[in-house]
Amino acid sequence: MRDVTYSMGMTLDGFVMGPDGSFDWGDPDDDVFQISMDEILGVGVHFLGRRLYEAML
Repeated sequence: MRDVTYSMGMTLDGFVMGPDGSFDWGDPDDDVFQISMDEILGVGVHFLGRRLYEAML
């Protein structure tokens, strides 16, 4: 059986998008980006919501 890891970027007060509906509020610095990329390398499947999928296209 595989492990399931749930990961979501959000602000400390629980918001996942900006007031205008954008996702650009959380641009990470280089160190945080590298940590995220290292974690993603071990993932076999990604499950995205519609808006994030469209943004990732």
